[in-house]
Amino acid sequence: MFRSVIMQEGLRILETRALAYPLGFAIVLRYQLEARDSLHLAVATLGGVTALVTSDENFADRTESIVKQVALQGFQLPRSISAIYKVTDKEA
Repeated sequence: MFRSVIMQEGLRILETRALAYPLGFAIVLRYQLEARDSLHLAVATLGGVTALVTSDENFADRTESIVKQVALQGFQLPRSISAIYKVTDKEA
């Protein structure tokens, strides 16, 4: 019999916000994460997710690396992406 020792809060579908696309694109360009994974990370970030669970070791490793880099260096949305998506300075 399988027993879960982790308390589950339930599942919910995260909304895809307009800012998820420019953020995902920035992650692709700056950190070379695959586009699909970048969009997943962007949606999770904008949705306030604080923990990711995955069996994809590459995604987990790259995401951990990105989090460390952002913690040390900060994250700036490239101006070219702001221009393409018409993202305001406040949104960026």
